[in-house]
Amino acid sequence: MHKRWLAIAGSVCALAVAPSTAFAGGSDGTGGQEVSQSQSASNQNSTEQSASSEASSYQTNVNAPVTVDSPGSSNGDVNQGNGAYNDASSTNNNETQQENAQDQGASANGVTSRGYDPCGCGNGGSGGQEASQEQSASNENSTEQSASSEASSHQVNVNAPVTVDSPGSNNGDVNQGNKAENNASSSNSNSTDQQNEQNQGGSASGSEHGGNGSSGGQEVEQTQTASNENSTDQSASSEASSSQVNVNAPVTVDSPGSNNGDVNQGNKAENNSHSTNYNQTDQQNQQDQAGSAQGTSSGSDSCGCEYAKQDGSGGQDVSQSQSASNENDTYQSASSDASSQQANVNAPVTVDSPWSNNGDVNQYNKAENNSSSANNNWTDQQNEQNQGAAAVGVTNGGESWGGGGNGGQEVSQDQTASNSNETSQSAESAASSKQENVNVPVTVDSPWSNNGDVKQGNFAENDASSTNNNETDQQNKQDQGAAAVGVTNGGDSSCRCLSEGNKQGESSQEIEQTQSADNSNSTDQSAESKADSEQHNVNAPVTVDSPGSSNGDVSQFNGAENNASSTNNNETDQQNKQDQGAAAVGVTNGGDEHPGSCCYGGKNGLGEPKNGNGHDGQQVDQTQSASNDNSTDQSAESLADSEQENVNFPVTVDSPCSSNGDVNQFNWAENNASSTNNNETEQENQQDQAGSAVGRVS
Repeated sequence: MHKRWLAIAGSVCALAVAPSTAFAGGSDGTGGQEVSQSQSASNQNSTEQSASSEASSYQTNVNAPVTVDSPGSSNGDVNQGNGAYNDASSTNNNETQQENAQDQGASANGVTSRGYDPCGCGNGGSGGQEASQEQSASNENSTEQSASSEASSHQVNVNAPVTVDSPGSNNGDVNQGNKAENNASSSNSNSTDQQNEQNQGGSASGSEHGGNGSSGGQEVEQTQTASNENSTDQSASSEASSSQVNVNAPVTVDSPGSNNGDVNQGNKAENNSHSTNYNQTDQQNQQDQAGSAQGTSSGSDSCGCEYAKQDGSGGQDVSQSQSASNENDTYQSASSDASSQQANVNAPVTVDSPWSNNGDVNQYNKAENNSSSANNNWTDQQNEQNQGAAAVGVTNGGESWGGGGNGGQEVSQDQTASNSNETSQSAESAASSKQENVNVPVTVDSPWSNNGDVKQGNFAENDASSTNNNETDQQNKQDQGAAAVGVTNGGDSSCRCLSEGNKQGESSQEIEQTQSADNSNSTDQSAESKADSEQHNVNAPVTVDSPGSSNGDVSQFNGAENNASSTNNNETDQQNKQDQGAAAVGVTNGGDEHPGSCCYGGKNGLGEPKNGNGHDGQQVDQTQSASNDNSTDQSAESLADSEQENVNFPVTVDSPCSSNGDVNQFNWAENNASSTNNNETEQENQQDQAGSAVGRVS
């Protein structure tokens, strides 16, 4: 259909003038032809993108022993390490295409042809033709994207023994380590395609073949307006952060035996945070119009013109109007946060210090944090409208004395199609872990001292994912076709009657068609996910006079896996399809050749002379209105949370034999929370109408 209208409009583009022609045998000219064409097309685009990334690491190692009288002294083996990998990426991608194509063709003709005229009859004119066309197409687009990423690590190792009189001294073996990988990625991607294509063709023609008559009042008026408007706002923000601390800070005063080595502390963290926005919007308008208003008189080509064709054929009117509009508004925001904070503290204070700390403290933290937020949006809106119309007044009045006026045809067509879409999506994810190991023995007079074996551990994996997916498809397709025809075919005879051998055609054909289709869609989705773990290990014996002392064997463990997922999926499909067809015809066919008698417009069914009027009063009135309205609101929220704590807290004062070992504590947790919303909506309107009002006299 599209190519056919384009071919019609292209074929009449060269005829956008109003020719006036009078052939031999006609005495009067043809006038009043008018062609007025107006096209206006506008594209407007505004795009603003901002992408910001930060990757940062702050790492510190401190080993600061102070040894005073210094026998034996520090005795080596302090290993401290930090490792960090920071990656932050921010991306904005935008593609906008806007297009306007408009085609117009118009022809207003006034043609008078007297044909063969041996009698010298004259006086024929054809006037009042008018074709007016107007097209206006507009595209407007605004896109704003902002993506921000931050990946940060802060790692600290501190070993700060202070030893005063210093026999034996620190005795080596302190290992502290931090390792972190931080990845934060934010991405915005947008594609917008808007199109307007409008085709118009029009013809107003007044043609007279005969004498003493005129054909006028033809008028074609066409108007098309198509508009696309799009606004997209996307914001994606990601943060992945780790802070890790290792502290071993024994203070030993008189210092026999001293610290005796073996303190191992470690932190490991991987933080990943993803934020994603994708948007695609496609809006289309296609409108095709073709119209013809024609007044044609074909009358007597013979002599004896006194009663030849006298009346014109006029009053044809074609008026077409199409208006199509698409409007789209999409707002997406995705935010992700993955964070870990880990601490290891071993801080014994030993004063008089025989045998001292006796080694073996192992503390460890491990965390993996993953957080991902995604928004995806697809919107497709279409308008296609086709109109065709013909209002024809044809008078064919006899070979001798015929004639008659044929008028009052009118076709008015109106189509309005509108799509409006609004989508707002927000997805937010957070995965967070806080882990802590503390071993704080304070030993004063200090025989045998702490006796080793404290093991503390934390493990956490946090996953949080939030997803919004939206797809909206809206369509309007409208087709109209109409014909209002007044045909008078009368008074054909070869006799030379001096009486009324004519036929008068009177018609008031009228077609009015109106179609209005409307789609409106609003979708609001919000998904929020949180996975969170906080874990504690504390072993804090305080031993004062200290014989035997703490005697080792304390094992504490925490393990947690937290998964939280929130999902919104939405699909909406709305359709309008409307078809109309109409014909209002007034046909009068009055008498043929009746040799040997006077015609009087020919003869009727009884063999009697017929001088008649045309058939009038045909009317077709059609109205279709279809509307789809959809509103979807979805909210999904997920939370998976664990808090675990191990505490071994003996305080021993005079301290013979002391705590005597073997404390085992354990925690394990797996938390899964998932929230899902799925929605699918399909709405459809299809309307078909066909009408015919016919008045025929034969």
